[in-house]
Amino acid sequence: MLARWGYQYVFAEWQFHVTLTRRLSAEERAVVQPAVTAFLGEAAGRPRRVTELCLFIQPAPGAPFKIAERLPLRG
Repeated sequence: MLARWGYQYVFAEWQFHVTLTRRLSAEERAVVQPAVTAFLGEAAGRPRRVTELCLFIQPAPGAPFKIAERLPLRG
């Protein structure tokens, strides 16, 4: 999939994720994961239907991200 699509997790292999700037250490994960779970509750474990993908840009370091393009998915 990586060679063909440029990313190893596509189609059935893809799962929603939020990419961080680096991996969390075990100590950081011990703090962050319970906080995220408490905030999101059961929402994180529910299936979702993805109907579009958005490409974001950050015009300058520290600036808010803006949607550059919204791509509807078909199928």
